[in-house]
Amino acid sequence: MKCFERRIVQFVFTLVFSFFSFKGISQLKNIKLFLEAGAAIPANKDLNNVFTAGVNGAIGPVISVLDEKLSIQPLGGMKWYFKQIKEENSLTEHFRTWKAGVSVSYTVAGFKGIQLSPLLRLDYNWSSNYYSETYDYNVYNGMSSVALSDKYLKGNGISYDIGMKIQRPKWYLKIDHELFKPTLTVNEKLRSEAWNQGFFIPENYTYNLNSFNLTIGYQIIPVR
Repeated sequence: MKCFERRIVQFVFTLVFSFFSFKGISQLKNIKLFLEAGAAIPANKDLNNVFTAGVNGAIGPVISVLDEKLSIQPLGGMKWYFKQIKEENSLTEHFRTWKAGVSVSYTVAGFKGIQLSPLLRLDYNWSSNYYSETYDYNVYNGMSSVALSDKYLKGNGISYDIGMKIQRPKWYLKIDHELFKPTLTVNEKLRSEAWNQGFFIPENYTYNLNSFNLTIGYQIIPVR
């Protein structure tokens, strides 16, 4: 992780944990566990030409403080783009990112039980690009095996989201724009094969993985 990224992560999490440790814990009104899922649309044209859309999901507790106007939500989740390359054996390309971070929102308006809250989110991400293929399909039980390729691209980095949350007591809708430009490492075997054929592939690429996200969250457990 780059030095400035490490400092950003340390600052955000130190701020959150310090708030709970010294001030916020006595002001906690309720904690609710939410599961969320939705769609992601690549904002970059080159990526959108490969993956028109993807799915995202996450789980984490919403912690309300300051008279329930401020919400802090630690999250763990995933964003997944996939596209079938060949129908035969369902050869599919995948680009998957595991995410861990925190989202902060603050209610600025409310009407008939609906709250409007601008939100900011920061995640650390682990991304990889690979292929999958099915084989040995059994017509009797409808089961088949799946083979996964090596990871052709992999890497990590920080993403930043800015958006709006529309919230009711047991559900919320989030619309946000994610900024994510990680530097990914190219598979060494792939680079060697390309070199043997007279092509040079750099060891690292910086990719524009910005996206627009629409997510619905639903309360599954009231913790407190």
